[in-house]
Amino acid sequence: MIGQQKNLNLVEFVLIEYPGIIKNVDSAIQTLGGLKTISSAHSSSNPIELQFRPDNLFHSSLVAERRNQGVVFSGHLNLVIRVRKRKEDKIEGNMEGKEKIPSLEIKCLGMVSTVYSFRAICDFQYLPLSNLNTDESVEEAHIRHDLVPILIPNDFLSSLSWWDRDHSANKASTSISSKLFNEAYQFLPPYQFSRYNHPSKFLLHDEGDHKSLRGNVGHGKSLRSERKALTITVNAKDPFPVAPSEEALKDVDLRCKNPEQHRLMIELFSERPLWSRVAISFRLRLHTALLKVILAKYAFYIHSGPWGRLWCRFGYDPRLDKEGRKFQSLMFIPERQRLRANTTAAGTPYGEFCDYIYRPGILPELRQMWYCLCDIQLPIAQKVCRRDYLETLKECDPVNGWLPSGQLNAIRAALKKDVALTSSKLCDSGVFAGESGGGGNDEEDDEDIYDDIDDDE
Repeated sequence: MIGQQKNLNLVEFVLIEYPGIIKNVDSAIQTLGGLKTISSAHSSSNPIELQFRPDNLFHSSLVAERRNQGVVFSGHLNLVIRVRKRKEDKIEGNMEGKEKIPSLEIKCLGMVSTVYSFRAICDFQYLPLSNLNTDESVEEAHIRHDLVPILIPNDFLSSLSWWDRDHSANKASTSISSKLFNEAYQFLPPYQFSRYNHPSKFLLHDEGDHKSLRGNVGHGKSLRSERKALTITVNAKDPFPVAPSEEALKDVDLRCKNPEQHRLMIELFSERPLWSRVAISFRLRLHTALLKVILAKYAFYIHSGPWGRLWCRFGYDPRLDKEGRKFQSLMFIPERQRLRANTTAAGTPYGEFCDYIYRPGILPELRQMWYCLCDIQLPIAQKVCRRDYLETLKECDPVNGWLPSGQLNAIRAALKKDVALTSSKLCDSGVFAGESGGGGNDEEDDEDIYDDIDDDE
């Protein structure tokens, strides 16, 4: 028969998972510091320390880990249950014989709210012991197995004379303590114990494999570590590279592991071989920091010339292809009057990515823009991009590319004329940025300029 108790007033218990077989409970409690120390550590949330030899001054305590079991998330609940087994007499019918049927009484005393477990590493235990000889007396064996009084003074008077001991007298003496005095100096206590309670993995390597990240820094030199750029930059008359370097390929594959980003870059440069930085950001919607890394694998940067400030696909040379004229770059800086116009009223959506195509009637978003000729939607620019354009030069010019002299200036003049027309319409309508609190009349406000070679490299 099992006794049941409906109304349980559960008491909270503290469980200590002792790492050993307990034969004497009092001795086990003493290794934990005693009941007073355990209660004080638990109430103050301090760790409980286990000392296998409490009398050893050279021990390394084992620290317990505290776990709160008050809130159960794992589905396991620790209960303290008392089970009693009793034997009761039961008479069946009129039989004189008695049959003893055992009964169990189970009572729940409480719930374990806190658990202390010793799962950390137990450091080496250093014991100042000497060899035990069977021929020695009990007094000699006790002294030989306790060198602590010889190493460390036990009272105030012995501590005052501890440094002034007469070594010669001890050597001449025949007492057991004097004989062991010199042996005590051979015992070296540990300098320090391990600072780690859990095992850790160390990847050891030779010092020769380490590469210095920074060379010798002299007077007037920058203390910042050199950041090597893997992007290839060329000028107008330099040979154009066919493929990226092996170091650039490894770096991009290591830092850009998303295959979708690589797919977008391949499709973009398959559509056309040259793009501006603004156009790449607008089409792919990728962050600037990511573009600095991934572009080194698919394109190189042209610094100057007819295709200056553009990113060119590896293996393509616009100087050898007459169709490359439609990708020639054109720098355009709008007049100051348009900077006063409100971009929202002008039909220009403001955001992180700026449109790279110039459309008539819409003001440019930046103070300085580099357009490809094919991205300018004006008749004079679209005429150059046609295949039946007959004014193409026979050889590529280092300055004008495949176009005759003055053609780029004519396109730039058409841009200025269209911007002036749009600005005049905004002036007539009374729409200015100053009315909405916007500025932009200061020439030093160049934060939106994408045309910065340091950012591209």
